[in-house]
Amino acid sequence: MVMIECPVCLRNLDWEQAPLVTMGEDLAPTPLVLPPDEAPAATRMRLGTAYRTCPGRGGHYLPADYGDMKAERITVGMIGNSAAGKSHLLAAMIGQFMRGIRLRQLDLQVSPLDLLIHKRYVQEAVTPFLDQRKELDRTRVAAAEITDAFLVANLAAGKRYTVTFFDVAGEQLGRAGAEENLFLGAVNALIFVVDPGAVRGLVRAPAGSGVNAGAVNAGAVDAGEGGTAGDYTFDNVLKLLRLARDEAAAEFLGVPAAVVVTKADLLRRGDLLLERWLRAEADEDLDLSTVEEESGDVFTYLYTHGADRWLEPAQQCIWSTLHFASAAGTSPRDKVFPEESFRPFRVIKPLLSLLAMKGVIDSRNAAAGGPGQFDTGVPV
Repeated sequence: MVMIECPVCLRNLDWEQAPLVTMGEDLAPTPLVLPPDEAPAATRMRLGTAYRTCPGRGGHYLPADYGDMKAERITVGMIGNSAAGKSHLLAAMIGQFMRGIRLRQLDLQVSPLDLLIHKRYVQEAVTPFLDQRKELDRTRVAAAEITDAFLVANLAAGKRYTVTFFDVAGEQLGRAGAEENLFLGAVNALIFVVDPGAVRGLVRAPAGSGVNAGAVNAGAVDAGEGGTAGDYTFDNVLKLLRLARDEAAAEFLGVPAAVVVTKADLLRRGDLLLERWLRAEADEDLDLSTVEEESGDVFTYLYTHGADRWLEPAQQCIWSTLHFASAAGTSPRDKVFPEESFRPFRVIKPLLSLLAMKGVIDSRNAAAGGPGQFDTGVPV
Protein backbone atom coordinates (compact mmCIF):
# COMPACT_ATOMS: atom_id res chain seq x y z
CA MET A 1 0.00 0.00 0.00
CA VAL A 2 1.34 3.40 -1.04
CA MET A 3 -0.47 6.31 0.59
CA ILE A 4 -0.27 9.65 -1.25
CA GLU A 5 -1.72 12.98 -0.15
CA CYS A 6 -3.74 14.51 -2.98
CA PRO A 7 -2.39 18.04 -3.65
CA VAL A 8 -5.87 19.26 -4.63
CA CYS A 9 -8.16 18.10 -1.80
CA LEU A 10 -5.60 16.73 0.73
CA ARG A 11 -7.33 13.33 0.82
CA ASN A 12 -5.00 10.41 1.58
CA LEU A 13 -5.14 8.00 -1.35
CA ASP A 14 -4.16 4.37 -1.64
CA TRP A 15 -2.29 5.21 -4.82
CA GLU A 16 -2.07 1.70 -6.21
CA GLN A 17 -5.83 1.18 -5.81
CA ALA A 18 -6.91 4.53 -7.26
CA PRO A 19 -8.66 3.80 -10.60
CA LEU A 20 -6.62 4.38 -13.75
CA VAL A 21 -8.20 6.36 -16.60
CA THR A 22 -7.15 7.86 -19.90
CA MET A 23 -8.36 11.16 -21.33
CA GLY A 24 -9.02 12.10 -24.92
CA GLU A 25 -8.76 15.51 -26.51
CA ASP A 26 -12.14 16.38 -24.98
CA LEU A 27 -10.69 15.58 -21.51
CA ALA A 28 -13.41 12.96 -20.89
CA PRO A 29 -12.09 10.12 -18.66
CA THR A 30 -12.22 6.51 -19.86
CA PRO A 31 -11.24 3.53 -17.65
CA LEU A 32 -7.81 2.19 -18.64
CA VAL A 33 -7.75 -1.50 -19.54
CA LEU A 34 -4.33 -3.01 -20.21
CA PRO A 35 -4.31 -5.86 -22.76
CA PRO A 36 -2.88 -8.98 -21.05
CA ASP A 37 -0.41 -9.85 -23.83
CA GLU A 38 0.69 -6.32 -24.66
CA ALA A 39 4.36 -5.54 -25.22
CA PRO A 40 6.08 -3.88 -22.22
CA ALA A 41 6.93 -0.77 -24.25
CA ALA A 42 3.25 -0.24 -25.15
CA THR A 43 2.20 -0.74 -21.52
CA ARG A 44 4.75 1.82 -20.34
CA MET A 45 3.42 4.35 -22.85
CA ARG A 46 -0.19 3.76 -21.77
CA LEU A 47 0.63 4.12 -18.08
CA GLY A 48 2.86 7.12 -18.75
CA THR A 49 -0.06 9.05 -20.26
CA ALA A 50 -2.76 7.86 -17.84
CA TYR A 51 -4.30 9.38 -14.71
CA ARG A 52 -5.26 8.21 -11.24
CA THR A 53 -8.73 9.12 -9.99
CA CYS A 54 -9.19 10.90 -6.68
CA PRO A 55 -12.79 10.78 -5.34
CA GLY A 56 -12.38 13.89 -3.19
CA ARG A 57 -14.34 17.10 -3.87
CA GLY A 58 -16.47 15.66 -6.64
CA GLY A 59 -13.69 13.70 -8.31
CA HIS A 60 -10.56 14.85 -10.09
CA TYR A 61 -7.52 13.33 -11.77
CA LEU A 62 -3.79 13.29 -11.12
CA PRO A 63 -0.99 12.14 -13.46
CA ALA A 64 -0.54 8.40 -13.01
CA ASP A 65 3.14 8.73 -12.20
CA TYR A 66 2.64 11.56 -9.68
CA GLY A 67 2.75 9.18 -6.73
CA ASP A 68 5.42 6.92 -8.16
CA MET A 69 8.23 9.41 -8.64
CA LYS A 70 11.05 9.60 -6.16
CA ALA A 71 11.01 13.34 -6.33
CA GLU A 72 10.48 16.09 -3.80
CA ARG A 73 7.11 17.79 -4.29
CA ILE A 74 6.93 21.57 -4.50
CA THR A 75 3.46 23.12 -4.71
CA VAL A 76 3.35 26.83 -5.58
CA GLY A 77 0.36 29.04 -4.82
CA MET A 78 -0.14 32.29 -6.77
CA ILE A 79 -1.59 34.83 -4.32
CA GLY A 80 -3.13 38.22 -5.05
CA ASN A 81 -6.36 40.06 -5.73
CA SER A 82 -8.38 39.53 -8.89
CA ALA A 83 -6.85 42.54 -10.67
CA ALA A 84 -3.24 41.98 -9.65
CA GLY A 85 -2.23 40.22 -12.85
CA LYS A 86 -1.48 36.77 -11.41
CA SER A 87 -2.59 34.89 -14.52
CA HIS A 88 -0.55 37.05 -16.91
CA LEU A 89 2.52 36.77 -14.69
CA LEU A 90 2.20 32.99 -14.43
CA ALA A 91 1.67 32.58 -18.19
CA ALA A 92 4.79 34.66 -18.91
CA MET A 93 6.71 32.88 -16.17
CA ILE A 94 5.86 29.40 -17.43
CA GLY A 95 6.50 30.51 -21.02
CA GLN A 96 10.07 31.35 -20.04
CA PHE A 97 10.35 28.31 -17.76
CA MET A 98 9.67 26.11 -20.80
CA ARG A 99 12.75 27.53 -22.53
CA GLY A 100 15.08 24.96 -21.06
CA ILE A 101 18.15 26.12 -22.94
CA ARG A 102 18.42 29.22 -20.71
CA LEU A 103 17.97 27.22 -17.54
CA ARG A 104 20.90 24.96 -18.42
CA GLN A 105 23.06 27.83 -17.12
CA LEU A 106 21.71 26.86 -13.68
CA ASP A 107 22.06 23.09 -14.32
CA LEU A 108 18.26 22.75 -14.58
CA GLN A 109 16.32 20.55 -16.97
CA VAL A 110 12.57 21.19 -17.20
CA SER A 111 9.83 19.07 -18.78
CA PRO A 112 6.04 18.93 -18.34
CA LEU A 113 4.95 16.58 -15.56
CA ASP A 114 1.80 15.76 -17.50
CA LEU A 115 1.46 16.52 -21.18
CA LEU A 116 -2.32 16.84 -21.15
CA ILE A 117 -2.46 19.30 -18.26
CA HIS A 118 0.41 21.26 -19.79
CA LYS A 119 -1.11 21.24 -23.27
CA ARG A 120 -4.41 22.57 -21.93
CA TYR A 121 -2.68 25.38 -20.04
CA VAL A 122 -0.55 26.32 -23.04
CA GLN A 123 -3.64 26.44 -25.26
CA GLU A 124 -5.73 28.41 -22.76
CA ALA A 125 -3.14 30.85 -21.40
CA VAL A 126 0.45 30.74 -22.66
CA THR A 127 -0.22 30.83 -26.41
CA PRO A 128 -3.05 33.41 -26.29
CA PHE A 129 -0.96 35.70 -24.10
CA LEU A 130 2.61 35.32 -25.35
CA ASP A 131 1.99 34.54 -29.03
CA GLN A 132 -1.30 36.33 -29.72
CA ARG A 133 -0.79 39.07 -27.10
CA LYS A 134 -4.37 38.72 -25.88
CA GLU A 135 -5.45 39.97 -22.47
CA LEU A 136 -6.47 36.93 -20.43
CA ASP A 137 -9.84 36.75 -18.71
CA ARG A 138 -9.85 36.89 -14.94
CA THR A 139 -9.56 33.52 -13.26
CA ARG A 140 -13.03 32.20 -12.56
CA VAL A 141 -14.09 31.10 -9.09
CA ALA A 142 -14.14 27.30 -9.17
CA ALA A 143 -12.83 24.25 -7.36
CA ALA A 144 -9.04 24.44 -7.11
CA GLU A 145 -7.29 22.51 -9.87
CA ILE A 146 -3.66 22.14 -10.88
CA THR A 147 -2.85 24.93 -13.34
CA ASP A 148 0.35 23.35 -14.66
CA ALA A 149 3.07 21.05 -13.37
CA PHE A 150 6.67 20.29 -14.27
CA LEU A 151 9.40 17.79 -13.55
CA VAL A 152 12.55 19.73 -12.73
CA ALA A 153 15.92 18.00 -12.56
CA ASN A 154 19.04 19.50 -11.05
CA LEU A 155 21.59 17.87 -13.34
CA ALA A 156 24.57 18.73 -11.16
CA ALA A 157 23.03 17.35 -7.96
CA GLY A 158 21.21 14.44 -9.61
CA LYS A 159 17.93 15.34 -7.87
CA ARG A 160 14.39 15.63 -9.24
CA TYR A 161 11.45 17.74 -8.13
CA THR A 162 7.81 17.99 -9.14
CA VAL A 163 6.76 21.64 -9.29
CA THR A 164 2.99 22.20 -9.34
CA PHE A 165 1.25 25.56 -9.75
CA PHE A 166 -2.15 26.68 -8.48
CA ASP A 167 -3.63 29.92 -9.84
CA VAL A 168 -6.92 30.51 -8.00
CA ALA A 169 -9.30 33.48 -8.31
CA GLY A 170 -8.58 36.35 -5.94
CA GLU A 171 -12.20 36.38 -4.77
CA GLN A 172 -11.77 32.78 -3.67
CA LEU A 173 -8.45 33.39 -1.93
CA GLY A 174 -10.04 36.18 0.08
CA ARG A 175 -12.82 34.05 1.52
CA ALA A 176 -12.26 33.32 5.18
CA GLY A 177 -13.73 29.81 5.09
CA ALA A 178 -11.42 26.87 4.62
CA GLU A 179 -13.60 24.75 2.31
CA GLU A 180 -12.74 26.49 -0.98
CA ASN A 181 -9.08 26.90 -0.09
CA LEU A 182 -8.19 23.43 1.19
CA PHE A 183 -5.51 23.20 -1.50
CA LEU A 184 -3.44 25.62 0.62
CA GLY A 185 -2.76 22.71 2.96
CA ALA A 186 -0.58 21.23 0.20
CA VAL A 187 1.15 24.50 -0.73
CA ASN A 188 4.77 24.78 0.40
CA ALA A 189 5.92 27.76 -1.70
CA LEU A 190 4.23 31.08 -2.44
CA ILE A 191 4.31 33.86 -5.03
CA PHE A 192 2.56 37.00 -3.77
CA VAL A 193 1.62 39.41 -6.58
CA VAL A 194 1.45 43.10 -5.65
CA ASP A 195 -0.88 45.17 -7.84
CA PRO A 196 0.74 48.64 -8.02
CA GLY A 197 -2.59 50.12 -9.11
CA ALA A 198 -3.92 49.36 -5.64
CA VAL A 199 -1.19 51.44 -3.96
CA ARG A 200 -1.78 55.19 -3.89
CA GLY A 201 0.85 57.12 -5.82
CA LEU A 202 2.73 54.26 -7.51
CA VAL A 203 1.18 54.27 -10.98
CA ARG A 204 1.92 57.10 -13.39
CA ALA A 205 -0.82 58.94 -15.29
CA PRO A 206 -1.62 57.77 -18.83
CA ALA A 207 0.36 59.64 -21.48
CA GLY A 208 -1.42 62.77 -22.69
CA SER A 209 -4.02 62.62 -19.94
CA GLY A 210 -3.09 65.99 -18.49
CA VAL A 211 -3.24 64.68 -14.93
CA ASN A 212 -0.52 63.49 -12.64
CA ALA A 213 -0.15 59.97 -11.27
CA GLY A 214 -1.13 61.06 -7.80
CA ALA A 215 -4.45 62.35 -9.07
CA VAL A 216 -5.07 59.15 -11.03
CA ASN A 217 -4.45 57.03 -7.96
CA ALA A 218 -6.44 59.33 -5.74
CA GLY A 219 -9.38 58.70 -8.05
CA ALA A 220 -8.74 54.97 -7.78
CA VAL A 221 -8.86 55.26 -4.01
CA ASP A 222 -12.21 57.01 -4.17
CA ALA A 223 -13.45 54.19 -6.39
CA GLY A 224 -12.36 51.62 -3.85
CA GLU A 225 -9.41 50.44 -5.99
CA GLY A 226 -6.47 51.96 -4.16
CA GLY A 227 -5.08 53.00 -0.82
CA THR A 228 -2.76 51.63 1.83
CA ALA A 229 -4.90 48.89 3.39
CA GLY A 230 -2.98 46.09 1.66
CA ASP A 231 -4.25 43.02 -0.16
CA TYR A 232 -6.89 41.06 1.73
CA THR A 233 -5.86 37.85 -0.06
CA PHE A 234 -2.36 38.15 1.43
CA ASP A 235 -3.69 38.34 4.97
CA ASN A 236 -6.24 35.57 4.52
CA VAL A 237 -3.82 33.13 2.89
CA LEU A 238 -1.17 33.73 5.56
CA LYS A 239 -3.79 33.08 8.24
CA LEU A 240 -5.06 29.89 6.59
CA LEU A 241 -1.53 28.60 6.03
CA ARG A 242 -0.66 29.13 9.68
CA LEU A 243 -3.75 27.11 10.62
CA ALA A 244 -3.01 24.37 8.08
CA ARG A 245 0.61 24.04 9.23
CA ASP A 246 -0.23 24.42 12.94
CA GLU A 247 2.04 27.48 13.11
CA ALA A 248 -0.47 30.03 14.39
CA ALA A 249 1.80 31.08 17.26
CA ALA A 250 5.12 30.69 15.42
CA GLU A 251 7.27 33.77 14.89
CA PHE A 252 7.65 32.95 11.21
CA LEU A 253 5.61 30.88 8.78
CA GLY A 254 7.82 28.05 7.53
CA VAL A 255 7.06 28.59 3.83
CA PRO A 256 9.27 30.52 1.39
CA ALA A 257 7.73 33.40 -0.53
CA ALA A 258 8.58 35.55 -3.53
CA VAL A 259 6.83 38.94 -3.46
CA VAL A 260 6.47 40.42 -6.96
CA VAL A 261 5.54 44.00 -7.80
CA THR A 262 4.01 43.25 -11.18
CA LYS A 263 2.99 45.68 -13.96
CA ALA A 264 6.29 47.48 -13.34
CA ASP A 265 5.88 49.24 -16.69
CA LEU A 266 3.07 51.29 -15.11
CA LEU A 267 5.16 52.58 -12.20
CA ARG A 268 6.13 56.23 -11.95
CA ARG A 269 9.62 56.55 -13.38
CA GLY A 270 12.65 58.34 -12.01
CA ASP A 271 13.09 56.40 -8.76
CA LEU A 272 16.62 55.00 -8.72
CA LEU A 273 15.51 51.94 -6.75
CA LEU A 274 13.21 51.07 -9.63
CA GLU A 275 15.23 52.21 -12.64
CA ARG A 276 18.22 50.05 -11.77
CA TRP A 277 16.22 46.87 -12.23
CA LEU A 278 14.09 47.94 -15.17
CA ARG A 279 17.28 48.72 -17.11
CA ALA A 280 19.14 45.57 -16.12
CA GLU A 281 21.23 43.81 -18.76
CA ALA A 282 20.00 40.80 -20.69
CA ASP A 283 20.12 37.53 -18.73
CA GLU A 284 20.38 39.42 -15.41
CA ASP A 285 17.13 37.67 -14.53
CA LEU A 286 19.12 34.42 -14.34
CA ASP A 287 21.76 35.90 -12.03
CA LEU A 288 20.63 34.92 -8.56
CA SER A 289 23.57 36.68 -6.93
CA THR A 290 21.60 39.96 -7.25
CA VAL A 291 18.46 38.66 -5.49
CA GLU A 292 19.40 40.12 -2.11
CA GLU A 293 20.08 43.57 -3.57
CA GLU A 294 16.82 43.58 -5.51
CA SER A 295 14.89 42.40 -2.45
CA GLY A 296 16.27 45.25 -0.39
CA ASP A 297 15.44 47.82 -3.06
CA VAL A 298 11.87 46.56 -3.54
CA PHE A 299 11.32 46.44 0.21
CA THR A 300 12.53 50.05 0.56
CA TYR A 301 10.52 51.15 -2.48
CA LEU A 302 7.25 49.79 -1.09
CA TYR A 303 7.94 50.91 2.48
CA THR A 304 8.79 54.49 1.52
CA HIS A 305 5.68 54.72 -0.69
CA GLY A 306 3.33 53.80 2.14
CA ALA A 307 2.81 50.24 0.91
CA ASP A 308 4.12 48.52 4.02
CA ARG A 309 0.90 46.46 4.35
CA TRP A 310 1.89 44.64 1.14
CA LEU A 311 5.12 43.59 2.88
CA GLU A 312 3.35 41.20 5.27
CA PRO A 313 4.60 38.09 3.41
CA ALA A 314 8.20 39.30 3.74
CA GLN A 315 7.59 39.96 7.43
CA GLN A 316 5.88 36.65 8.17
CA CYS A 317 7.56 34.07 5.93
CA ILE A 318 10.82 32.67 7.20
CA TRP A 319 12.43 33.02 3.74
CA SER A 320 11.44 35.69 1.26
CA THR A 321 12.64 37.62 -1.76
CA LEU A 322 11.12 40.68 -3.46
CA HIS A 323 11.08 41.56 -7.16
CA PHE A 324 10.01 43.99 -9.88
CA ALA A 325 8.45 42.39 -12.97
CA SER A 326 6.09 43.01 -15.86
CA ALA A 327 4.24 40.22 -17.64
CA ALA A 328 3.58 42.29 -20.78
CA GLY A 329 5.70 45.42 -20.52
CA THR A 330 2.77 47.51 -21.73
CA SER A 331 -0.98 48.06 -21.34
CA PRO A 332 -3.62 46.40 -23.56
CA ARG A 333 -5.68 48.21 -26.18
CA ASP A 334 -9.09 46.67 -26.78
CA LYS A 335 -8.03 43.45 -25.00
CA VAL A 336 -4.84 43.09 -27.08
CA PHE A 337 -1.32 44.17 -26.10
CA PRO A 338 0.35 46.27 -28.84
CA GLU A 339 3.04 44.37 -30.72
CA GLU A 340 5.54 47.21 -30.78
CA SER A 341 5.76 47.48 -26.98
CA PHE A 342 4.89 43.94 -25.84
CA ARG A 343 7.89 42.67 -23.88
CA PRO A 344 7.64 40.51 -20.76
CA PHE A 345 10.60 41.20 -18.50
CA ARG A 346 12.01 39.97 -15.17
CA VAL A 347 9.27 37.31 -14.92
CA ILE A 348 11.48 34.24 -14.43
CA LYS A 349 13.60 35.54 -11.55
CA PRO A 350 10.90 35.33 -8.84
CA LEU A 351 10.35 31.66 -9.71
CA LEU A 352 14.06 30.89 -9.78
CA SER A 353 14.58 32.58 -6.41
CA LEU A 354 11.69 30.53 -5.00
CA LEU A 355 13.28 27.33 -6.33
CA ALA A 356 16.57 28.39 -4.76
CA MET A 357 14.83 28.81 -1.40
CA LYS A 358 13.40 25.28 -1.84
CA GLY A 359 16.86 23.87 -2.51
CA VAL A 360 16.29 23.08 -6.19
CA ILE A 361 19.10 25.44 -7.22
CA ASP A 362 22.39 25.47 -5.33
CA SER A 363 21.92 28.04 -2.57
CA ARG A 364 25.47 29.26 -3.15
CA ASN A 365 24.20 30.72 -6.43
CA ALA A 366 21.45 32.73 -4.70
CA ALA A 367 21.02 35.18 -1.86
CA ALA A 368 17.56 34.39 -0.53
CA GLY A 369 17.04 36.32 2.68
CA GLY A 370 14.50 35.94 5.41
CA PRO A 371 12.59 38.74 7.16
CA GLY A 372 15.00 41.51 8.09
CA GLN A 373 18.02 39.57 6.78
CA PHE A 374 18.64 41.79 3.77
CA ASP A 375 19.67 45.42 4.12
CA THR A 376 16.57 47.42 3.29
CA GLY A 377 17.71 50.69 4.79
CA VAL A 378 14.45 50.93 6.72
CA PRO A 379 13.28 49.32 9.96
CA VAL A 380 11.54 45.95 9.74
